[in-house]
Amino acid sequence: MGRSDQRKPRKADRKQVEKTEKKESKKVLKKPKLKKRVERLLANKAPKDVENSKNMLLIKGHATNQVVGKVLHDMNLLTKPNNKLMSRKNEILPFEDATNLEFLLEKNDCSLFAFVNHTKKRPNNLIIGRTYDSHILDMVELGVDKFTSLMEMPGTAKAVGAKPVMVFQGDTWNSDPKFGQLENLLLDMFRGQKISNLSLRGIDHIISCSAVDDKIYIR
Repeated sequence: MGRSDQRKPRKADRKQVEKTEKKESKKVLKKPKLKKRVERLLANKAPKDVENSKNMLLIKGHATNQVVGKVLHDMNLLTKPNNKLMSRKNEILPFEDATNLEFLLEKNDCSLFAFVNHTKKRPNNLIIGRTYDSHILDMVELGVDKFTSLMEMPGTAKAVGAKPVMVFQGDTWNSDPKFGQLENLLLDMFRGQKISNLSLRGIDHIISCSAVDDKIYIR
């Protein structure tokens, strides 16, 4: 009988094969490295026993004027530190296509927004709204009239993080569903971080909302 050409693997060859297999298995099981910023973002978006306070994104439209600019500035002061003010103008039409708006909100980890714009058809326009699961939940469009900035009013400035006393005057808030929706949205916007106890010393301003003849006066 002739000798077979096949040879049994030597011990050295078997060890080399085992090392190669171990290296390949480690490569398969190795998790991809994430940047620390991405890790923090994912951890912040993960479900929690106590959810984070809602943040607001303040956005300028493609056309603005001095009035709506001051409106956005005042909303920035009233909602600090739970907000982010965008300095650039954005080509966004929330009621026509909310895709870009939803993208900006998710990117900046905000579930509330205030959008200002000024055009001939919609002068001094303010749109406020909120999202749920990164999609628009509801929006309310308002027109700004007879506006006086906080900087033009006498008195002590609001402390950062201070909670307001919210007052809603008028039967319309209870009788009209649209006004009831707006009341709930305004409370969501200005309540800030949820707390169990509140010191009276921490209250330094009141936001009064009066409904008269389909108009809302906010002071």
